[in-house]
Amino acid sequence: MEKILRDGKSMNCPACRHEILFTWFSHLNRENQYIYSKDGNELFVRNNLFNKYLDNNSNKDDLDKKINAEFSNFNIYSISSNVKCHMCGFVFPEIYPNNLSARINDDRPVVIDGMQLRTERGLFIVAVQKPTS
Repeated sequence: MEKILRDGKSMNCPACRHEILFTWFSHLNRENQYIYSKDGNELFVRNNLFNKYLDNNSNKDDLDKKINAEFSNFNIYSISSNVKCHMCGFVFPEIYPNNLSARINDDRPVVIDGMQLRTERGLFIVAVQKPTS
């Protein structure tokens, strides 16, 4: 699996105090949308991922069902999922827990060291370098 190397930051997990290296992917645009896996640390980025599933009555549960019906051969994803600590499984809080539109249009997903990134070009592993200072 090809690695994507990124400079990042370091923080301790609030639950187990394990050091977590993280960064943001900040080069996504409105057409490149993302979703996290429910049971692991995988980020799925796809061009117009949500657009074909949205209508005026869309909610998070409906969106999850539609996406997983099409992509369940990869992983199980949820618009409400977020990154997790590799050691204890602590789930970091959502940035937009009650605002589906803001979440869908967010263009800066957080990634942690060792997370898998699935795109239309394939599956990659993200390696986050520890800050030097």
